[in-house]
Amino acid sequence: MSSLLFSITIDWVLKNAIKQQAPRGIRWTPFEMLEDLDFADDIALVSHKYEHIQEKSTILHSTAKTVGLKTNTGKTKIMTNSEIQQPVMLEN
Repeated sequence: MSSLLFSITIDWVLKNAIKQQAPRGIRWTPFEMLEDLDFADDIALVSHKYEHIQEKSTILHSTAKTVGLKTNTGKTKIMTNSEIQQPVMLEN
């Protein structure tokens, strides 16, 4: 897939995945929430709560599948500033 086509596709996936849920990110400005950070072909989902990251990951994974994109679980990482009680699961 060309990089332009991939960028357009992943932008659509992110916008549609975020629209499916209530704001779950971190406060960016008094009026905006930061839901994710995008770097070329990498995505960082941000939130204050594990449950929100789990929900975001599940929705993003299922939305990406609808357009033929796959989540590389081998490259998927979790970064936290507290102890993780359980892993983030993409599918049952």
